[in-house]
Amino acid sequence: MEAAASEEDVEEDVAVDAATSEADPPVDAATSEADPPVDAATSEANPPVDAATSEADPPVDPAYVRGYVTALIERTYDLRPISVEIEDGTLTVRFARTPRVALDKLERSLLAVEGVERIRLLTDDRLLLEAERDAAASGTEAAEDANGERAETRGTPSETGRDAWEIFPSRELFDPLIADPRWPHFSASHQWYLGDEELERVAAVSFGETFSLVRSPQHHWGEWELDLLAGVFSVFDLESKSFDLVNTDFFVGLASTHHVGDFTTTLRAYHQSSHLGDEYLLRNRVDRVNLSFEVLDLLVSYQPWRWLRLYGGGGLMVHREPALGRGITQVGLELWSPLALAGGYLRPVAGVDVQHRQESDWQTDLSLRTGVQIEHPVLADRRLQILGEYYDGRSPNGQFFERRIRTVGLGVHLGF
Repeated sequence: MEAAASEEDVEEDVAVDAATSEADPPVDAATSEADPPVDAATSEANPPVDAATSEADPPVDPAYVRGYVTALIERTYDLRPISVEIEDGTLTVRFARTPRVALDKLERSLLAVEGVERIRLLTDDRLLLEAERDAAASGTEAAEDANGERAETRGTPSETGRDAWEIFPSRELFDPLIADPRWPHFSASHQWYLGDEELERVAAVSFGETFSLVRSPQHHWGEWELDLLAGVFSVFDLESKSFDLVNTDFFVGLASTHHVGDFTTTLRAYHQSSHLGDEYLLRNRVDRVNLSFEVLDLLVSYQPWRWLRLYGGGGLMVHREPALGRGITQVGLELWSPLALAGGYLRPVAGVDVQHRQESDWQTDLSLRTGVQIEHPVLADRRLQILGEYYDGRSPNGQFFERRIRTVGLGVHLGF
């Protein structure tokens, strides 16, 4: 009897378990059907942190932006800002003096920095430029101070950002003169002589540069620099069978340059000697002139606006052979487009250079050059100019200094 009762109890328990299994499914099963696991719910309703981050990037660390922008300005443009501040995507950069670079190029460079949505460039709390990333991308003009005017320069030594001597600075203080026929640089021009009895088409090439050797700390009185000047200028007759070398001038000297505010002054002491080409001598049987002279001259450059540069000065031949007139005067102007075209790659430029020399009875030597400068929209170290040119005056080619020539041409000029 007891055995039978036990069997009945077991059967009842089994029945209860079966009923329970039908009415109340196991917790795991119920959870899988009614309440999905926490991970699954999170993946549908609240995506993981990584996924959320990929959709909305966290703000960039302001300290990183300040450091990156400071390094970018110093290394790429050779500028020393007083302060760099970033707040809510607005980058504010203050300079002790107006930057000696194209502001539209600086604008593109700064707006490309991650975390920067707007920029403000100031000098002495005067607004130079204000722009937003969307405006820059659409090519609209940035707001500047009235007429693109450059601000006055003030400041103390502690504001200028550099208090140490600099060896081999990346860029010279006195910018090359666009239209000066004897400014050392790399170039190649195809020139046509107008009404000349001997030459018709020539190739005029030059090799040279201004090398900055040492620069002083920046002070309230500005900064000083010592430069080395070197260049070779040659002319080849393109109408001859072997493109005969006609003339070569060698140029070497030193320059002491000072810059403060809108003014840059350079005092140059240089030597120039001239030599006729062998082929030209054999072909023409002319007597060679032993032309050699040393010049001490002073040039002052004034740039009141970013688009205009005026310069002038003069000098003396302190030693010369043969006995030429000593006096030299030089004036000129340059125009630069405030905005570059073609996405920042093309910038229209023009230059006029006028010289008078005592050796030619102070007659006018006029040089005109105009065209476009090919440059990087952000980087500031190299430039390539394609310029149409016109010259009317005493021949700049040393052995022919007594001749008056008139030429037109097209040239390529490279700057670093």
